[in-house]
Formats: sequence, C-alpha cells, structure tokens
Amino acid sequence: MKKSIFLVILTPLLSLSQMTDTTCIKSRWIALKPNETNKDIFSLDPQFDVNLVLLHVIKRLVETGKLDIYEQDQNAFGKAGWDKIYYEVELKRKPEDPESVEYNYFFENGIQSSLPLINSEGYDSITFKNDGAFYFVYETPKIYTINTLSLEEIRIKEDRIFNKEKNEFEFVTVGIGFYSQIGLDRSGKEKFWISLEELFAVLNDKEKYSWYTAIVNQNYQGFQYMQLSCYDDKIRY
Repeated sequence: MKKSIFLVILTPLLSLSQMTDTTCIKSRWIALKPNETNKDIFSLDPQFDVNLVLLHVIKRLVETGKLDIYEQDQNAFGKAGWDKIYYEVELKRKPEDPESVEYNYFFENGIQSSLPLINSEGYDSITFKNDGAFYFVYETPKIYTINTLSLEEIRIKEDRIFNKEKNEFEFVTVGIGFYSQIGLDRSGKEKFWISLEELFAVLNDKEKYSWYTAIVNQNYQGFQYMQLSCYDDKIRY
C-alpha cells in the first residue's frame, strides 16, 4: 500500500516540475542594434576596411558558391527551421509586378522618391496599364549595395548545447541574420540567415576579422525577441 501511494504522488510531482520550469530555453533569438557595444559586428568605425566588413565577406562567399543562405521558416507548430535559398535561381526570378525595379534583394536596396514625377502640365505623371488601371510614375530608384551600417538590426540565434568539458549547458551562437526596412524593402523580415558553422568552415584567417572575435566570444548585447522551450516546439515572443 505504501508503495502504491508513493508512486501516485511522485508522478504528478514530476509533471508539475516540468510544467512550471520556465528556465529551460532550447533556442533564443537576439536582436542587436548598431551601438558602441556591437561596433565590431556592425563595423561602425569609419576607417574600417570594407573588405573586412561582415556583410561584404558573406556576399563574396555567397556569390562564389562557397556559402549557403537560408530563410527562417515558421510552420504551423511555430518551430522556426531554416530553408535553403537557391541564390542563383532567386536572382533570375522576375518580379510579379512588371513595373517593379529588378535588384538583388539579398545584397541590394534602393532609395525611391515618395513624390511622382511632374508632367509638362505641372501635374503628377500617370501612365495606364493594359487593363485600364493607372499608376503614378516615379523617378527610377537609386540602387546601392547594402552594408552593415545600413541595417536596423543584426539578429543572432543561440542554441542551448551541453559542454562536456565544463559539464554544463551553455548558449552557443549558431546563426546570424540581417534585417532592414530601409529603401525599397519594407517587409520587416530578415533578408537571409547564415549558419555560423558553415561560415567559419570556409573563412580563412578568421582572427583578422574583429566581428569573428566578437561573435565567438559573444561580445554583443541586444534584446531577446523570440525563444523556443525545451519542452515543445512552439515559438514564443
């Protein structure tokens, strides 16, 4: 009888312990802003060699086929996985709107006037589509290559991993994404993500990049905007 009572009591206690444990986070996402603490990752120093800038290095590796880029997917259960972006295929994809300006969404942006061009009569310029719809005519956007200085945020993904040497769990930086709402792209979505493991595997002379040291040593500061529990696959904000 005593054994039966003990088992009945123990089972709900274990369940309650898991349900009330709010400390176990499997993955977390952190948004970094361009400030003094994160200056090495954003390359805020105006004297910084452009060839050493994080986004410039990534662009070169992607364009030479040495590094993959990813889109963060959130399925019906909320778990955010990564889907590979086929870079060359996406570059050849034509925009759905025939009036859209073609540009490299991943590494380019643009500045477009909010005011239509003025016609010879002093009114806003208007042109008509084949179906009779009309739209305003604007000056052709000025396209430029983005860099870390033009980003609102650089986003970090950290995973909880067991360190055998220390015999404890710790958060390890595993991914980095680039977020911008400036210019033509105002979707409020990361342009792409990369795996840091894959980046570091093809990166030569790592120590010459100050952002590499900052990332590896987690010398950055930001706010956690998303997390994944150890007990389910539901994203929480």
